[in-house]
Amino acid sequence: MTLDRSYVFDGKQLDLNKLFKLHDVLEQCEDLLDSVSGDAREMQALVSAGKPPNVQTGDHCFTPYDCPYHEHCSRDDVYPDHGIDELPSLRSARRAQLNKAGIEEIRDIPDDFPLTNLQKIVHQTVLNQDSVVHGEISVMLAEIKSPVRYLDFETFAPPIPRFVGTSPYDAVPFLFSVHTEHERDEIMHVDYLHEHDDDPRPHIVAQLIEAVGDEGSICTYSNYERTVLNSLAEAVPERAEEIAAISSRLFDLHRVVKNSIYHPEFRGSFSIKSVLPVLVPGLGYEDLEIADGQSASVHYMQALKTNDNGDREQTFENLRAYCERDTLAMVRLLEALKKF
Repeated sequence: MTLDRSYVFDGKQLDLNKLFKLHDVLEQCEDLLDSVSGDAREMQALVSAGKPPNVQTGDHCFTPYDCPYHEHCSRDDVYPDHGIDELPSLRSARRAQLNKAGIEEIRDIPDDFPLTNLQKIVHQTVLNQDSVVHGEISVMLAEIKSPVRYLDFETFAPPIPRFVGTSPYDAVPFLFSVHTEHERDEIMHVDYLHEHDDDPRPHIVAQLIEAVGDEGSICTYSNYERTVLNSLAEAVPERAEEIAAISSRLFDLHRVVKNSIYHPEFRGSFSIKSVLPVLVPGLGYEDLEIADGQSASVHYMQALKTNDNGDREQTFENLRAYCERDTLAMVRLLEALKKF
């Protein structure tokens, strides 16, 4: 039995017959019957052995589940400085070729090995141990119009839908942060956190429309904010036109970074948490109680349920600090990009 992602809650009463989907697995179970006894004997032999099995760590340590002994088994492993996992979008066939040749380090990849353009750039920067600008940063940034705003949403995704029109695991925004940079380099910040247990979406929309005004570009880092705005337009149709106007002003800084600059310390990732320490030294998330979106979602749901007002207020403060850091990070990141 699994949750059916196609089920849409009407906001009145959960239809359990539609919320859950039943799957007949009898045939798969019967196919496994012949191997159960042998597997059980093998497991008993392993458990009773005096030493752990001599098996090299690898992808199998995380398939189909993360092995709790991986840290123990890999304690003596020596990892390459820049492993081939740092090559963006490395296909399994190419990975297999490198593994067969015994190549674990990007530096050891032959010049004639077939790589994508971005992978070639990563390869070259690792060899040179220096950043490379491979795109027209100034041209891309010229699209940004003043006053410049920076937007970040935090969402939670309840498995059991709670609000009208939502399905299991639909992302529901509960917090946003907006930094605004005016021409005189004056930077202002506003946010909104929905502190009650009812549907946050109408409140988020009303506050957001006021926060971003109707002029200037709205910088984001990834396409996620556009996705959230699209879902808000469906949830609050009476304000869909205003939400569409906000979406039309979005400018993705992630696109600029990925298409224009690479540094070996990005370690193959273009996430803001990988890029920020390199391009904006000294600004990070280490000092925050909540430092990632998944934790933010969990803490928010816990805060809504707690009867401890002090704990709730502290959590809300921590959530605001995290979301504010995300938009401040974009402010500083844009400043850094303008220097290239």
